[in-house]
Amino acid sequence: MAGRYQGCHVFEDTDSGAQLKIEVLWQSNGWFWRRVEEPSGNAVGPFMTSTEAYESAKGSLFPRA
Repeated sequence: MAGRYQGCHVFEDTDSGAQLKIEVLWQSNGWFWRRVEEPSGNAVGPFMTSTEAYESAKGSLFPRA
């Protein structure tokens, strides 16, 4: 699985210093991401690749104007 963004990742907002942790995971119908702090929450997806799930999480957690 080299080159894939599966697993846990930490994003840090450079403006506020806030850190958010996400998990990129495979389910039966595709790649998803969810916040680690909300393990029972709904996962976002499906995506065709783990990279698409990772990029979606990155853009959703700290959107830039």
